[in-house]
Amino acid sequence: MPTDRNLLNCFAAADIALKTGHNEEAIAILQQKPAGNGFADFYYLDYLLGVCKLNRLDTDADAPMFKFVTNFKGSSYVKDAYQKLAWNYLLKNQPDKYRTFMQYALQRGKQFTDSDKQAHKAAQNPEMPHPQLLRARLLFDGGYYTKALTILQQIPETQLTATSQKLEYIYRKSRIYDGLKQYPTAIACYQQTILQSKDAPYYFAPKACLELGKIYEQQGNPANAALYYRKAMEYKNHEYRNSIEQQAKAGLNRLKR
Repeated sequence: MPTDRNLLNCFAAADIALKTGHNEEAIAILQQKPAGNGFADFYYLDYLLGVCKLNRLDTDADAPMFKFVTNFKGSSYVKDAYQKLAWNYLLKNQPDKYRTFMQYALQRGKQFTDSDKQAHKAAQNPEMPHPQLLRARLLFDGGYYTKALTILQQIPETQLTATSQKLEYIYRKSRIYDGLKQYPTAIACYQQTILQSKDAPYYFAPKACLELGKIYEQQGNPANAALYYRKAMEYKNHEYRNSIEQQAKAGLNRLKR
């Protein structure tokens, strides 16, 4: 792996692997990061390792995340890290510890990044995530699409009573089918997500619009791509607004070329 014994190269390679669904490769890079004399501490790499291990549903994902929150002196990703520690305990069926770490997410760190804003907002909500929906989400984030779909298909829809859970269920289906390149099914699910969300204060509808724009752009349908990129920017009351708007604007700029 071309990290050249350099922490910045290690970060770049792992970050690219994580963002492109190559979670196993990211873990291997991070576990072989350079250490010892001559290397400054780079605790964000511990955060990334914790994220990757949580995506794989490793029970010890909390170890590198604890190292990050204990040693990192900055403010970014701290709230997000505490939320991910809370998720780790929820998946271990320890709801009391989940609540404890969500309180830390509320009290510590700053709301600089979209992920920190999302963690802070989630910490204000007494409703806990549905464990199986959370597992499907994490597996998807790691690129384990088939496993994520299996988890999702095992959830009885009648078990999902909260509006947020019902919307998340169809949104997760959309994302997974998109990852599996089953685009007709993904498009139908994204459209269902948008239709059912209406004015609900969640990111599912704007993100569905953004992903539909990407699919139509990839398929050579610029009219529909532009339509959904613009629609993605119409939603204002959600925690990923900055990120989604930036990506939608970038999509519209690509279509002008």
